[in-house]
Amino acid sequence: MKTQPNALSSKRGNLFGIIRLARPLNLVIGAGTLISLRHGWMARWEPAGQFTQLPEVDFLLGTAVVVLLMAGGNLINAYFDVTEDRVNRPEIAIVDRSIKRRVLMMAHAVLHIAGISIAAYLTWKHADWSLLLVALAVSFALWQYSARWKAIPILGNMVVAGLLGLVPLWLALLEAPMHGGDLWRMSWPLLGFGGMAFGVGLAREIVKDARDEPGDRLAGKQSIPIRFGARTTYWVVLVLITTLMVAYVTALMALHPKGASGWLQWMAPLPFMLLAILSISGGKPRWKQADRWLLLCLVTGFMQCLWLPGF
Repeated sequence: MKTQPNALSSKRGNLFGIIRLARPLNLVIGAGTLISLRHGWMARWEPAGQFTQLPEVDFLLGTAVVVLLMAGGNLINAYFDVTEDRVNRPEIAIVDRSIKRRVLMMAHAVLHIAGISIAAYLTWKHADWSLLLVALAVSFALWQYSARWKAIPILGNMVVAGLLGLVPLWLALLEAPMHGGDLWRMSWPLLGFGGMAFGVGLAREIVKDARDEPGDRLAGKQSIPIRFGARTTYWVVLVLITTLMVAYVTALMALHPKGASGWLQWMAPLPFMLLAILSISGGKPRWKQADRWLLLCLVTGFMQCLWLPGF
């Protein structure tokens, strides 16, 4: 009697599983961040066009490096997070059910080899070893984060936030060869964006640990909420977000935006920081809501590059 193949042995199931676990929305956000920065804010730096001389095809290849490494990192993270996901996110806990672990491992390897190969090509084309070295470092960090560092309080959070803050600086690395390797000319304005992305990303990672505490505890991880308790986690997140808001407003004061309209152009992320604070304040903290507000803070922070004035 002929039997139907189960979901785990289905090629289509494995393909759909890879796509789902790669988190397409996050990949779109990553690519959108680079596009909005380059074709929005950076294109308006004075003199106009001076800081966007990288050929468009090389920019697209550089964006592909980020997307491929992110996708591979998401897959290997799912590979190591089977236990936690079955408790925290049962709707996406499809590893060992509809997709095989070895398929995840192979897909991760293919994606990261492709990303590193593109970085190697850009390194050869522009004679700049920093592009390949950064791609290799990011690939290594994503693997170590999923396999080891994620279980270490603070370290895992810092690694993910650091990789997030690195995205704007990747643009500076790509553009630097067009200016004789003068990295600083592109880096210092992007450092501010990268710094804010790091801070918001760090707060969000701690919030996600609080949201995922049941599964992480079952898996034996030592996140900040598990190691130090819910109350300490609340204060860490509160102080961190408040510090970010103060730093952001202080930086704006140094830039001297002209009039109310000038200030409003830079205000997109702030309401979401405030909403994140309100979500965890009073009664029982609503960590899931805070996670969503901080994600929107990151997204709007880069979307505003589409209308921000140049330097």
